[in-house]
Amino acid sequence: MARSELTPATAEPPARWLGRIKAVAKADQPSITVVVVSASVGLLAALAPLTELGWMTAHYGPAAMRIYFAFYVPLGWAAGVMTYMLLTPGIRGNAPRQAIINRCLIWSTLPIFLIQGIPNRYNHGFDTLFFSAWLTLIIGLELAGRTPAKLDQTLQRLRDRQVLGPPEAVDNLKKDLDRPWGVWSVIWAGLVALALLITIPRIGSIMSGLSVSEIGPVISYLLFLVAAGATAGSWIGRMITYGRLTGKRNLRKCNLEIQAILGHPDSAGGLKPLGDFHLYQSLTASLPAIFLAVWVLLISLGGPNQPWSGYQAYLDGYIILLLVAILIEILVFILPLSSIHDVMKSQKEHDFLTEADSLFPPDWQNGQAPDSQDEADQDGDRQRRIERYRELEEAPTWPIDSSIRRQFTLTNLGFLIPFLGYIVGHMQFWQQLADTFKGLG
Repeated sequence: MARSELTPATAEPPARWLGRIKAVAKADQPSITVVVVSASVGLLAALAPLTELGWMTAHYGPAAMRIYFAFYVPLGWAAGVMTYMLLTPGIRGNAPRQAIINRCLIWSTLPIFLIQGIPNRYNHGFDTLFFSAWLTLIIGLELAGRTPAKLDQTLQRLRDRQVLGPPEAVDNLKKDLDRPWGVWSVIWAGLVALALLITIPRIGSIMSGLSVSEIGPVISYLLFLVAAGATAGSWIGRMITYGRLTGKRNLRKCNLEIQAILGHPDSAGGLKPLGDFHLYQSLTASLPAIFLAVWVLLISLGGPNQPWSGYQAYLDGYIILLLVAILIEILVFILPLSSIHDVMKSQKEHDFLTEADSLFPPDWQNGQAPDSQDEADQDGDRQRRIERYRELEEAPTWPIDSSIRRQFTLTNLGFLIPFLGYIVGHMQFWQQLADTFKGLG
């Protein structure tokens, strides 16, 4: 009898351990898949250029192998890192280890490309454009990676201020921050990767005149561009998703209500944390525009002897991309705020202004108060009503204050400078166009 009672106890631990092992294996499977995919992309980008090794050996002799390791191995490493970043966003505090791994991996590419770009006898100059673009990408990914935590803090502040509620609905909304992927992430990953491929100078001629030995290097470079562009684009899509979380439609869907606080010292009805968050998103999204604006200005105004004179082929494509980047930066800020503006405006029109109109009924017209009040009470009551009326009439309808408006305006006014530089750099073209219209007249 005692033995039969002990048998289940001795059989239970192996079964429990087996279940734990299966659970761990199932949980680790996505990470293993991601590592395998990322390593495969990196190895393909690093090994594909071996098709050109024979040609390089014929031209450079034993130095060909050093050239290969100096250029294509870092390219393969970067392609693998970008693929890993794309597949494992490592967002929010629930994955601190993943976030640390991602940060170390992405910053490890910077010294590799810095060493790669040091001029040598096979490379007549440091590729300033490429290195600055890569540095901009790394900084952008670093800032974008902090966005979920900032939105989490923003929602918590709004919850504590009791301008966004009910509290349990806010907590449910915060759970959406844990979703690394969405429709917008996929769409923008593809769009940015495609934009990089389209704007490569002479990409058509390169692809049409390929020899067998040149296929490998082109595959390596394309893999690198697609991985980097898709990673950057996925974060743009994720930032758009974060902006839509506080949109009017999503608030209605989640049964959330916004209640602005009259006279709040933040001058935005207590909703300034939302304005600060969307300004942060806008500044993060402005990094590509800043990069493009600087290089458009340098290329436009640079003379033939300037270090960046060899980048003239990028100018027209960069002008188009700059317009797109500025539009994205503005929309990232304006669209979510306009949705909040609609809610605040509706509250003002239906609640605040209705109350303001009720403060001065017919008894108070022409300065006349009810007869039941003495003169002192009438003056005090009237002053309180006037102050309340002004407070209601001046209720804000945007979740931003003057400092946010000023910073956003100055940032976008600065983007006009490269267009002026582009016009000045093409002054001869504009003069010819003016002469043509004069001749027609």
